[in-house]
Amino acid sequence: MAFGAGKAIPELDAADEARLAAWFAPVFVYHPAEEYLPSSPLFPIEMGTRGEEGSVAIRLGTPDSRREAYRALSPAEKAGIATVYYRAYPAVDSGDEVMVLEYWLYYVQNQYLLKANVLPLWYDGSHPNDLEHIHIVLAPLAGTPNADDVASRFAVREVFSSAHEGYMPANRYRFDGDRGTGPIRFLVELGSHALAPDLDGDGVFTPGPDGDSGYKLTWGIRDTGALWTRYSPGYMDPRPEGQAIVLGPPSQPSQGAGTYRLVAVDVLEDDIARIGLDEGQIEDAFESDVHWFRRIFGASNGSASSLLVPPRARVGSEWVGIRNPSSGERGFLAGGFGGASPGFSWAAGTRS
Repeated sequence: MAFGAGKAIPELDAADEARLAAWFAPVFVYHPAEEYLPSSPLFPIEMGTRGEEGSVAIRLGTPDSRREAYRALSPAEKAGIATVYYRAYPAVDSGDEVMVLEYWLYYVQNQYLLKANVLPLWYDGSHPNDLEHIHIVLAPLAGTPNADDVASRFAVREVFSSAHEGYMPANRYRFDGDRGTGPIRFLVELGSHALAPDLDGDGVFTPGPDGDSGYKLTWGIRDTGALWTRYSPGYMDPRPEGQAIVLGPPSQPSQGAGTYRLVAVDVLEDDIARIGLDEGQIEDAFESDVHWFRRIFGASNGSASSLLVPPRARVGSEWVGIRNPSSGERGFLAGGFGGASPGFSWAAGTRS
């Protein structure tokens, strides 16, 4: 198979988008100690964990009650409500028409400590609501693909995965030739849920074979919370087969792996609109109380405006998702790491 440069992108209806998203849906490989898997922001209502009576706001709970309710679920229950959101749209990449597939993962909590290697200090990057994403750039195939099979019309050209966006570039991998069969695997950072491709499937991120950040600094998976320009394999714990928590797409289940629900972003938007809470009520339900001064220096209150529903796609533009930092997780860290994520707080101390 070869990429068909300049080949026109076919129009897709909702059913085609769903089939395309299901075919290219990724596999997510988590640290065995991971407490939070992707879910719906509305999981207490969907599961009835807070009863069937009372107002929506009461049933939805608070960031603290929702976090504790999620942690109380068994591993099987967490896997049972695992949800990944998707959408597809045309774009332009280096002058070529492409199709972009977005996959969005919402987590109840970002639980992460970061360490600046130049200082013996740890920064608490924890906050409610964590919205991570993958963008897969598809190129139309040359030749005459099966007109009834939308997936046969495309091959993967490039993948981008969010990694502490706002101050670090996305992890990326560009395919120069044919795309192999099977879904792409992504490693998920312990606690913070940053993502990186695992093209060779060995459960470890290796700069180069598993991707890079182009002309920018290589990032990767840093379970230890180490913040440094260079990347060391010791920053992450390997995820060997049989020990890692693995979630795969329902259309292509893998042996020993759980499956997630694949739901359109439009459905999430409709569900949140349908609960009928105004902006203030949404903030009360999803945001924690963080002083404005700490937020200036990067602490996050869980920003309901940017960490619940994915931002609108730039359909048909030369913007293919996350080539540049695009996340709502953005703040400032004094001391030389400008543009840090809101996970950085100025409350430093030793690691417990």
